[in-house]
Amino acid sequence: MVRRQTSRRTILSSVTAIVLAAIACHSADDTTYVVQRLALDTLFNGREHARQLVLWSSESPGPTLELILSQQALEHTSIDIQRLEPTLPATAVDEQTLADLFRDHPDGWAEFFRRYSQSSGLVELSPVRLSSGNSRAELFVGRSCGEHCRNAWRIVAKRTASGAWKVAEVRWIRVPLT
Repeated sequence: MVRRQTSRRTILSSVTAIVLAAIACHSADDTTYVVQRLALDTLFNGREHARQLVLWSSESPGPTLELILSQQALEHTSIDIQRLEPTLPATAVDEQTLADLFRDHPDGWAEFFRRYSQSSGLVELSPVRLSSGNSRAELFVGRSCGEHCRNAWRIVAKRTASGAWKVAEVRWIRVPLT
């Protein structure tokens, strides 16, 4: 009888730990998308007045963020547009699609803007870093818009008392020329 209770407790404890870990992981993913959406709205609805987003979707950093985040070990993941739910129409573009576009067209950026005429360029989102208490989030947003046109921003968001996220800081970052 004692063995069964101990065994049941062990199983229950294990199941509880797995469920809590899954909830925490799902919650972090949800927060990531909420903060990324907030950053996109702040920059591309509020500042750039874009009418379409073209989002880098790859396991590696894109051309702008790799220049400014090269010293940081951040795990990049592909963008899930359905989960991101951007407020602007959005298209995810992977590395191979862009490589093909630039290989097949001598002026790749002209072709890019023919295909995505409502966009302000290729937008990249870094992973979101959350503070230990999940009350502060930081991410970087990059944009490539031509051979010598790259911009990046550091976005800091803070969680309000109601639980909503609000942008606390937007800082432009100089992108080194290649």
